[in-house]
Amino acid sequence: MPCRNTNVSFSSINLRIYILTFIFSRYLYSLKASVLGLFFWGGSEWLLDKVGLNQDKQLVCSAFHSLLLVVYCHTIHYHTIIMKLQHTTAVITGVSGGIGLSLCQQLLAKGVRVFGLGRNNVLEEHEQYRFIPTDVRQQEQVDQAFDTILSQTNSAVDILVNNAGLGYFGYLEDLPVDHWKEMYDTNVHGIFYCTRRVLKGMKDQKRGHIVNISSIAGLEGYPQVAGYCSTKFAVRGLSDSLYKEVRDFGVKVTCVYPGSVKTDFFRNSASIQPHDYMLMPDDVAACIVHALETPDNFHQVNLEIRPLMPKGPITT
Repeated sequence: MPCRNTNVSFSSINLRIYILTFIFSRYLYSLKASVLGLFFWGGSEWLLDKVGLNQDKQLVCSAFHSLLLVVYCHTIHYHTIIMKLQHTTAVITGVSGGIGLSLCQQLLAKGVRVFGLGRNNVLEEHEQYRFIPTDVRQQEQVDQAFDTILSQTNSAVDILVNNAGLGYFGYLEDLPVDHWKEMYDTNVHGIFYCTRRVLKGMKDQKRGHIVNISSIAGLEGYPQVAGYCSTKFAVRGLSDSLYKEVRDFGVKVTCVYPGSVKTDFFRNSASIQPHDYMLMPDDVAACIVHALETPDNFHQVNLEIRPLMPKGPITT
C-alpha cells in the first residue's frame, strides 16, 4: 500500500526544497514570477500528498516541480523584461554612425520598429527600419519627419533617442559665430524640436522613454571646449527639468553622459584622434538598451559612462 504523511502536507525535505526554490526564483527573477510559480508548485504538492505517494516518490516529484518552477519564472522574466521592447516604436536621431547607428542595430535585433533621422543612411535595409532624411537643425524638416512617423504609428512613439550632436573646439574668442550657432541648433534646438512632437502621445498612452545624449562635458567644463560644454549643460538642464514634468504621466527621461567615444566626433579637432582606449559605440548603446528595458517603475535618470583609461595605461 502506498503510504503518505498524514500529519503534515509536506515532508521536512520537501519544505526545504520549497523555501530554497522560492529564494532562488525570487532573487534571480522577480517576486511576481516567484509567487505565481509557487502557488502552482504548492498546489501540485498538495495534490500529490492527497493522492498518497511514498516519500521517495514525493521527493522526486518535488525536485521535478522545483525545476518546472525555475523554468516558469525564467519564462515570465523573459517575456516581461527581455521581450519588453518587442513591438515598440523608437525614433533615433543622428543614425549616420557612432552611438546612433549601434543603437539602431541593437533595437532592431530586439524587435523594435525604428525610424532613423539623419543626413545619411548607412544601415542595411531592414523590414522594421525606415530612414527619413532630416537635418534636426531645421524645424520644418523635423516637423515633416514626425508628421510621417506619427501618421504611420497612430501617434504611438514609445522611445525617442536624441542622439544627434557635434562639437567645435578652440579658444572662445576664436570660435566662429556660425560654429556656435550650429552647435546650439544641433545639440539643443534639435532636442526641443523632436521632443515636443512626441510628448503629447506619450502622456496620452501613459508610457514612453526619452533618452537625451549629453556628455561628460555637460557635467564639467574643459578649456577650449566652452561652446560645446555650454550646449551639453543645456541638455542636462532640459533633461532634469523635463523628467520632473512628465514622470507622473508614466514617461521616463534619461540623460546619458558618455566620455570620449571612438567615433568621427573629433573630426573637428586637430589635437584628438579616435583610439581604442575610448568607449566603443556598441558598449554605450548597450547601456542605453539596458535602461530602456528596465521595469516601468524603475527610472534611471542619469547615466554617466567613462572610459577606464582614456589615455591608455601608464607606461613606466
